Amino acid sequence: NLQKTINIGWTGTFSSKQYLDSIKNVLIRLNKIIKFNLIIIGNFEYSIPGINVQVIEWNKENEIKDLQKIDIGIYPLIKNNWTLGKGGLKAIQFMALEIPTVATNFGNTPNIIKNNYSGILVNNEEEWIAGLTYLINNPKERLRQGQNARKEIINNFSLDTLKSKYQ
Repeated sequence: NLQKTINIGWTGTFSSKQYLDSIKNVLIRLNKIIKFNLIIIGNFEYSIPGINVQVIEWNKENEIKDLQKIDIGIYPLIKNNWTLGKGGLKAIQFMALEIPTVATNFGNTPNIIKNNYSGILVNNEEEWIAGLTYLINNPKERLRQGQNARKEIINNFSLDTLKSKYQ
């Protein structure tokens, strides 16, 4: 099998590490089904036994280049009031770079991602595993959702679009 190992990626700081921790069990279970690399762009060390984790120190100069190493973005959230105030910037970053994203279906995320069109919205562990497995196994679908995601961001979140909304 000459297929390259897929890079699942997450970006964030130590203060948002709890969101990544919230799907640690998903990643452990997924790794038993299919091998993948986990890329973390952040400012802290991280490891999960049995999973190939690559931590890349975040820096402004290389951020885009580092994000482009990611095949599938993950945006896990914890369902609480604090999270309701989050704007979804990480999901928007992935989407702008044509990276298909699997995200917790909560808060502002459903306003950003159209399920199975510009990403996959999930509600529980089983859906996380199903969504990630589906994207890992379907390169055409990764491409389609990534392209749709970029279109959505340009249409809804680009400077020109926002400028016209607030003039």
